[in-house]
Amino acid sequence: MAAERRTGADIAAIREAAEGLHALPDNPDHEDLAAHRRFHPALYRASHNVLLIETLDGLWDRSDRYRRMALEVDRGDAARAKKDHEHRALVDLVVAGDAEGASAVMREHVDTSLGAQAAWCLREER
Repeated sequence: MAAERRTGADIAAIREAAEGLHALPDNPDHEDLAAHRRFHPALYRASHNVLLIETLDGLWDRSDRYRRMALEVDRGDAARAKKDHEHRALVDLVVAGDAEGASAVMREHVDTSLGAQAAWCLREER
């Protein structure tokens, strides 16, 4: 939806949020986490879908602890490089208005996210 509905202001916000963004290190500091907190909402707010925005804001608030849990396992340089590539691709695809491409990258980004990794870890502990 962001690729279809983004405005010039949204594009500027997404680009600004992407500046200096990098995959989270194993022991992120406050600025690392804040950079992700700026970037991801800039993307989904460009959807201009109030229900989606409210839902994702709430999920983001509740999932910080799980992202931190997943960071306890070393993901390696290749996994971090993949996340960096996904972030850049999302910016490019949303800006270009490529909804299908952005959707495919976002699905992969979510499926391999720290939250998803934490869910798998919790499932394995059971």
